[in-house]
Amino acid sequence: MTEIRVKRRRRVWPILLAMLAVLAIAFAAWALPNKRLSRIIAVTTLFDADKIVGNFSNMDRAFNTRALDVPIRDDLPRALEPLPDTVDIVGTDRPTEDVLAELDTTALVILRDGVVIHEDYRLGTGADDRRISWSVAKSFMSGLYGNALASGQIASLDDDITVYVPELKGSAYEGASLRNILNMSSGIRFNENYMDQSSDINRMGRTIALGGSLDDYTMELTDRQFEPGTDWQYVSMDTHVAAWALRRATGKSLHELFEQTYGPLGFKAPPYYTTDGEGVAFALGGLNLTTIDYAKFGQLFLQEGAWEGEQLIPADWVRASTVHSAPGLSDRGVGYGYQWWVPQNTSGPEQGDYFAVGIYGQYVYVDPARNIVIAKNAADREFAFADEVGTHSMNKNIELLRSLSAQLGTSLEPIGRCEGENETLRCTVTLRDNGEVRTIDITPAVDRFPMQLGPERNYTERRAQVDRIERIDAGRVRVHISGTLTADGVDYAASDTVLISEGVELRR
Repeated sequence: MTEIRVKRRRRVWPILLAMLAVLAIAFAAWALPNKRLSRIIAVTTLFDADKIVGNFSNMDRAFNTRALDVPIRDDLPRALEPLPDTVDIVGTDRPTEDVLAELDTTALVILRDGVVIHEDYRLGTGADDRRISWSVAKSFMSGLYGNALASGQIASLDDDITVYVPELKGSAYEGASLRNILNMSSGIRFNENYMDQSSDINRMGRTIALGGSLDDYTMELTDRQFEPGTDWQYVSMDTHVAAWALRRATGKSLHELFEQTYGPLGFKAPPYYTTDGEGVAFALGGLNLTTIDYAKFGQLFLQEGAWEGEQLIPADWVRASTVHSAPGLSDRGVGYGYQWWVPQNTSGPEQGDYFAVGIYGQYVYVDPARNIVIAKNAADREFAFADEVGTHSMNKNIELLRSLSAQLGTSLEPIGRCEGENETLRCTVTLRDNGEVRTIDITPAVDRFPMQLGPERNYTERRAQVDRIERIDAGRVRVHISGTLTADGVDYAASDTVLISEGVELRR
């Protein structure tokens, strides 16, 4: 059995002591023999260095839960390969294993083209462990909005929240639109500091621990810090409010919406939500899935909501929710969409990547340009701090995930060229797949130009160029090529499209 490492760290103790004190007091009020007593013990030691790994795989020991009724299967294809020896962290090559260890990684699953190419479990965890999502659950909740909007159950993201949840009239949320709430610009005043025992986030924790209602708790939030839509502030309760609106608009629980939307993915082990005392799903951080199932979720978004021929989430919602739309950036320079985090690259191969993140190092990273999805679970008790050289944990994770994707992913860089003209003209596409360079001859596409323009002409000159290459899906790219043929001194423009799969031209 793998030995669980216990690190001596000082900076994390204030936040841990505050959290443990709150949880201990709250659960003491629940203290009864047997089952409840065992829950008290589990909660009061939830973040202990020697227990945190096991606790994060067994949250049902400490909280109320409700199972999700979904098909159980583990059907992703596998073609495993080792990790790169090093990763680039802020311009410095670091041993991959060192970085994963520093981040207290418990599981790492990497998909390329929908195939599992790496699957690794650490610190005594295993493939069947259902790991707590923490705030990765927010991105799952966001995905449920797509069908509600497409069906008209939610008329517009610009609707005031009170259209769907009239109980919030008179609260700080009145006047905030669904759009404001989804991209965390609701404007409410909310203290999310775990070190402050009187903070809003700790009061919320006590509400859950004592079996209270999160809906009731939310109605008590009456202070506003900003006008809605004018500033970005990370407020976990915004996710609960967004989920509340979904429940009202659809007439279904979050459990039912999850089963309906994500059930067709199939899950390796039965997932579950932690809940409040009324059985309402803890939408902002209470999902528990295996790491391979987190990766499936990322693959669903990589495929723009499509899965095995069925559109589970509308593609336009996937695209809208995974771009920066919030009025401002986080203090780590990262943008925010509708419950997804968006790195702020405006150019380069990483453009368009995005990720879900939960405290203590939970990540689902999606890189559409390279067709890579990475799911990572962890028990990093220093998730809120910078390391010894000043790199914050979130930024360090982004660097790690991007470096792994760059080295393992399918890259469609420089791509195509046409050289020569007339009889010597040759057009090729170069693809770099997992470090292997492949060159495909697409000159036959140019040979087909006369059929488009009229084969009866006597073409004496021909020129061509590769305009662009785009990925269609796993293993296939589409090449757009154009050119000019000359007959009797007149130039005729032509173009063609070539579909390439696994290095073989298939058809136009």
